[in-house]
Amino acid sequence: TGFIDKTGRFTDIIKDASYTPVTSFRGGVCWVENENGMRAVMNSDGTLLTDFSFVWSGEFSDGVCWASKDTGSDFNHISMGLIDKNGNFIIEPGKYTDCTQFHENMCWAKKNGSDKIFLIDMQGNEISSVPGGYMPSDFSNGICVNVGGDLLSVMNVQGVSIWSSKTYLPIHYGGFHEGKMLVRRTSDGKYFTMRDLY
Repeated sequence: TGFIDKTGRFTDIIKDASYTPVTSFRGGVCWVENENGMRAVMNSDGTLLTDFSFVWSGEFSDGVCWASKDTGSDFNHISMGLIDKNGNFIIEPGKYTDCTQFHENMCWAKKNGSDKIFLIDMQGNEISSVPGGYMPSDFSNGICVNVGGDLLSVMNVQGVSIWSSKTYLPIHYGGFHEGKMLVRRTSDGKYFTMRDLY
């Protein structure tokens, strides 16, 4: 397993046959894994930016990534922290779990010991929260979509709900993409395209 260029030819980025890539490149870095299942960050020149000390990692977005050096007792809810491209922890492990990727410098994360889902920035500041059981989307053009029960709401990056309705529910829970979202009217099941006019 390795990387190809735009012409389909394999590159020589991987310098050592003892590790393989496990993610694509995002922002000039990717994750590679050694024969023991441990992970490290590698740049597009093939230089390892960290040692093989991570047991779990997400994917980089906005220059940061959730990762863990310890699986803890429950791999489904591991103690993760937010790292930069050099593996330095920006948010120390143990505070949050079940975190989404950062988009527009914001992400959703569950706080250990709480049922709420918190909207946080890259410094770990908690901007807002929604009750457990809600399904908040990533941010796009400064807004995100929250769905809980039969309520669809739209929130801005300050954590303020700017619109809500029980009339429509999204078909997919990914929020707005390129300013549009497919929704279903609950009264008759008809489909509509909702536009982001925020």
